[in-house]
Amino acid sequence: MCPKIIEMSFSIELKDRHGHIIMSPPSAPAHLDREREIVFQLKTLSPEGRTITNCPVSTSDGVKVPDVAWVVPERRRG
Repeated sequence: MCPKIIEMSFSIELKDRHGHIIMSPPSAPAHLDREREIVFQLKTLSPEGRTITNCPVSTSDGVKVPDVAWVVPERRRG
């Protein structure tokens, strides 16, 4: 991997529909607290599904990486 990329504090995400690489700054602690709370609420209120964090999702607008996703029981794998 390129040394300059390793030194960066940004996370490198996947490409958008135009092939551009998307970079995001690291999440702030308050953001991570909210993410954990959303995961907790989803698991508590809908335990039959699966809660996933930072899971790549392919869309018509490119690949998106939501902070939290909930998968319906019918789509669960492993």
